[in-house]
Amino acid sequence: MFATSELILRYCSSEPCSRPGAVLLINPPRDSLAIELQRNGMSEVSGFSQDFGDASCMQQSGINCEFGLLPQMETPKQTPEQTTDRTQPRNLPVTVILFLPREKERLEFLLHFIAEHLPGEGQLWLVGENKAGIKSAEARLKQRFSKVQKRDAARHCVLYLAQEPMTSGANVVSDSSGEQARLQGAAADSTGAGIQAQLRKAASDSTRADKHNQLGERALLTTNPSKGRQINAIEPFSPEDYLQQWTLPSAAGEIHLQSLPGAFAHGRLDKGTALLLDYMQNADHRQLRIKGKVLDFGCGAGVIGIYLKRRYPDIELDMLDSSALALESTRLSLARNGCVAQVTASDGLDAAKGRYDWIISNPPFHKGVTTDFDIARRFISTAPAKLGNRGRMLLVCNRHLPYEAWLTEAFVGFEKVAENRDFKVLQAHGPRR
Repeated sequence: MFATSELILRYCSSEPCSRPGAVLLINPPRDSLAIELQRNGMSEVSGFSQDFGDASCMQQSGINCEFGLLPQMETPKQTPEQTTDRTQPRNLPVTVILFLPREKERLEFLLHFIAEHLPGEGQLWLVGENKAGIKSAEARLKQRFSKVQKRDAARHCVLYLAQEPMTSGANVVSDSSGEQARLQGAAADSTGAGIQAQLRKAASDSTRADKHNQLGERALLTTNPSKGRQINAIEPFSPEDYLQQWTLPSAAGEIHLQSLPGAFAHGRLDKGTALLLDYMQNADHRQLRIKGKVLDFGCGAGVIGIYLKRRYPDIELDMLDSSALALESTRLSLARNGCVAQVTASDGLDAAKGRYDWIISNPPFHKGVTTDFDIARRFISTAPAKLGNRGRMLLVCNRHLPYEAWLTEAFVGFEKVAENRDFKVLQAHGPRR
């Protein structure tokens, strides 16, 4: 069991935890915490995860767990036909247990949402490891909740309890010109499918000019509705306030990207992907003939797949990721560039259908703040089964990672086609089956 889960169970053993109402775990690790909480008197425990693999694992253990961008924390509006239905709606969470995300922007995104939708009598538990930055999260909690207490600390982890959320109402917010804008009423629906509609509307309504940056440099934020005013702690939650948009030049033309907090390399082009794109732009056509069915694994905000579709418009493109935030970022980026691809949630390559001519990727090797080589190792070992007989794989990775040894086991041959001080690009051929 993970240390954060052990701390929660320790706290429950010393404090009465049989509160009325449902308990919702947000982004829990893959362990038996939910089952143990039920044994400790929390009769109605469910989960929500922004990671497809984690959600699937929890479902397989017999715990109800949703996968998506944001959890359902409001009673759905009923149609006239539904009002006559005598079935009882599921209980909405009174206790929310949030596991600290790796990214500070995603923590702010989630805290803002939870404070907006948690019942007045509800409570939030925030748990995380010291090395993940849990101690600095206390200040962020105090921006969203009136009462914040440190309730326990052990196993290099800290547990905070937050109550009395500061929700939106008639509150005053200052914008960059110094004028006062009064916000009336509660926020618009921002749970379930509602967030996709809001985000796509925000993206389509954007009229700001995009700025350029060179590959390998941090991408410039060009469109963010919150730019020019500070997001106040009691301002209504609007997902588009956290959406970042930027533009990259390429040999295939300008690529317009959009991302949400939690998507890989949110708001920027990471240096590894930059090296991969530079290689694909400058490689001899005889060395790099990309055609047929292509998979972008770990698509993030969609930069690799969109470049491929712009450069090679006749390819059949699939894009996989386990992150709901990455998948929605990819969908928004595809729409903004007028590109079409199949975007699918997947734990590893499980959801990949058919055989591919190319698999191209900057594969992940972190789980939270922890380096997890098993993700990349499993990706490489299962890739041959997803490739045609003449299929190839092109990937970028940190120079210190032992990808060559794994490629030797999975492919007949490979070569290093590009490198710099920090990264290397490897191309493999002859998948072993």
